[in-house]
Amino acid sequence: QDQLRRLREAAGRGFDVIGVDVADVGTVTPAINALLDEGHKVMTFSSSDSSKENGCRRIAYVGNTHNYEDGADLTRALCEKLGGTGKVALLVGTPGAPCHEDRALGARRVIGQYPDMEIVETEYDRDTVELAYEYTKEFLARHPDLAGIICCNMSNPVGAARAVVEAGLQGQVAIVGMDHDQEALGYLRDGVIYALGVQDCYSIGFDTIQVAVKIADGLLPGESYPEKTEEITTIIYQDGAAAMLYWLDSKTDFFTAPASSKYHLAQPGGLVIHSLNVWRRLREIAVRDILKGGPGELWPETEETVAILGLLHDVCKADVYHQETKRRKNPDTGK
Repeated sequence: QDQLRRLREAAGRGFDVIGVDVADVGTVTPAINALLDEGHKVMTFSSSDSSKENGCRRIAYVGNTHNYEDGADLTRALCEKLGGTGKVALLVGTPGAPCHEDRALGARRVIGQYPDMEIVETEYDRDTVELAYEYTKEFLARHPDLAGIICCNMSNPVGAARAVVEAGLQGQVAIVGMDHDQEALGYLRDGVIYALGVQDCYSIGFDTIQVAVKIADGLLPGESYPEKTEEITTIIYQDGAAAMLYWLDSKTDFFTAPASSKYHLAQPGGLVIHSLNVWRRLREIAVRDILKGGPGELWPETEETVAILGLLHDVCKADVYHQETKRRKNPDTGK
């Protein structure tokens, strides 16, 4: 009902295009169609679409088109982590939200493929950290042998992790979930959360504005943009950083390679020196633009992002340059 109210408010404010992250297909689809009938231009975006198959006449969609697969992939990762055995709980999110329901469906079907695994609890936390926390405490109390928790939105892995840490069960109860909430990334770093499905939110936002501008200009799908723009999801794990460092150190010449063949830092070790220089400069820019000269520090996750971007921006140059012996004319003797 809150989304319906907001749609009516938006309709009265003269926007060229209205974008909707659909909270409930059955409820919101008639409202979208009514806005279109009134002459408004409406598109959907983010993680939840209401498509033609749902009877919706929205103009275009930008976002995640594979929520079922995301739920299945995260659950499969959990099953492999647990060795294909154990009791798990499912935190879905908001009833009727397409992305949450699709991820939950993917999770259920994967668990059904493992005869020694069982979903013993399912709750809808309505995309709130507090409810996810309370439900997880109840799960742990009712099932002392609970092995894992599957989380289908951005809020519930945070609530689940808080409860697991409070109970002192980190390392005993594995958590998988969606997105890259700052607190969730901290729990991933500390090993409380096993894996996160991270959507490319930057591209979702950027492409949504691009498509909205084209819709506002009167262009139709197929002329300069597709009806559906699909964005990616990446499953990330805590142990990825260690594996990356091992690969750089043992399998490549990253730490001894030059940064170029004859220009900047064309010397042994030049690539790592150049990467450190870029990281330092990038961090200076981040501090300047984020803190704007005021007190405080960058978020740990921001520090990590800056480090990854700066230190690994030229990792593709590893194993590219090789030393060779060349004959050169002596300028003094001419030989």
